[in-house]
Amino acid sequence: MSCENCNGKIPHQIIPVTEALNPFLDTDQEIKKHLTFEDEQITMKPDSILGSKTIQKFRLDSPSLDMLRLKQIKIFQQCCISVQKNMILEGRNKMSEKELESLRSFANPDKSFSLMFEILLEKMQINQQTK
Repeated sequence: MSCENCNGKIPHQIIPVTEALNPFLDTDQEIKKHLTFEDEQITMKPDSILGSKTIQKFRLDSPSLDMLRLKQIKIFQQCCISVQKNMILEGRNKMSEKELESLRSFANPDKSFSLMFEILLEKMQINQQTK
């Protein structure tokens, strides 16, 4: 869940890997029970010790990761603005399936910060929208 630079700055023995979420073993649904995002900042869910330890172990709240997430959010926002402009120009009140897929693509598991975008799309209720 973190790069080599961040991973190497905190000794592994402080927080054992068994006391943190593991994206290779834990499903996104399990991770979402413990972690969420407020804009580009990762936060633990209320009273989630596992979420707190995961953030600490992998330094997921580092300013450099916040900046990388913010850059991706800006790209997402530009995509949203483009979709909105097209809808206004064409007099539509719903997104096309192609537009929905372009926004949903940010949450593809092979993309950076996909879980953050999955949560953002849920907040925006985009995952529920259809053509």
